[in-house]
Amino acid sequence: MRLEGVNQTALFEVIGYEFPQARNDEWDDNWLMLYGETIINGLEVKGTAAAFTTFELSELIKELDSYQNGEIPVLGWCGTEYPNFHIDITEQGILEIFFCPHKAEKNFWEIKTFKNFKKTVTDSDIDSIRKFCISTLKKFPYRGEIKNME
Repeated sequence: MRLEGVNQTALFEVIGYEFPQARNDEWDDNWLMLYGETIINGLEVKGTAAAFTTFELSELIKELDSYQNGEIPVLGWCGTEYPNFHIDITEQGILEIFFCPHKAEKNFWEIKTFKNFKKTVTDSDIDSIRKFCISTLKKFPYRGEIKNME
């Protein structure tokens, strides 16, 4: 997934399960490793993080649909490992993405000027995020017995 705004770019790709060999544990079997690059006003952060699970990514698709259909006025989504990766859309229509890699080329916490990727959201942005989710789940599906989550 690639998103662009004024003086900023965000690129995200799921590169695999955190634990490639299934462990017969719903959580461990479904953690996904996210590679990300953000460039904001010339400041670049690259790295990977165990950001969310397959089932949390499925929830993001539902939330995007609810937002786009006007059922919810804002969107606030993150995986269990907050703040590794989260996506917000404010009432003012601002898309904000925060990415905190565990393994980064630069020490993330020493970068005092880091800011979230932030821009006015468009339908194209929402479609890009949705496509990212769908293609990720096709490549890295839920592993385990599907349970009724209701």
